[in-house]
Amino acid sequence: MSEVADIEVKYVNPVKEGKRFATFKDGDGKLWLVQPGMIGQFAQGMKCKVEYQAGKFSDGTPSRKITKIIGSNGAVSIPQNNFRQRSNPAEAKQIAVLAIVKEWVGKIPVGDEASLVNAIKAAMRAYDKTLGGTVAQRQDDMDDEIPY
Repeated sequence: MSEVADIEVKYVNPVKEGKRFATFKDGDGKLWLVQPGMIGQFAQGMKCKVEYQAGKFSDGTPSRKITKIIGSNGAVSIPQNNFRQRSNPAEAKQIAVLAIVKEWVGKIPVGDEASLVNAIKAAMRAYDKTLGGTVAQRQDDMDDEIPY
């Protein structure tokens, strides 16, 4: 039979190797079990109402396996093991250059197009000399990739 509880998430732990469930602890120090696909719906500091099944571990300590979230305070969940995909080099350069130019806001006079163009060109050269690397280096990095 399912039970309902109001909880506040204190720590979120991904699935450990050899285990079937992810876990988190609430503000009272109680351990909660969660299916790996559901752990991304929980975030530290989140308050929520959950439906769970109570049971006992083999050593007799109580277990609480969450079956569904009934409601939450709207905290943003943090996806677990969700790695950012590599972007294409042109997009990466564009993002970096815009970030550099953004730091110069207020230092370039408004309406001074020539200064803005020079700032962008300088940021592009800085990117090429540092983060961009050489074409040969980028190809070497790609050769190390393991397809999945």
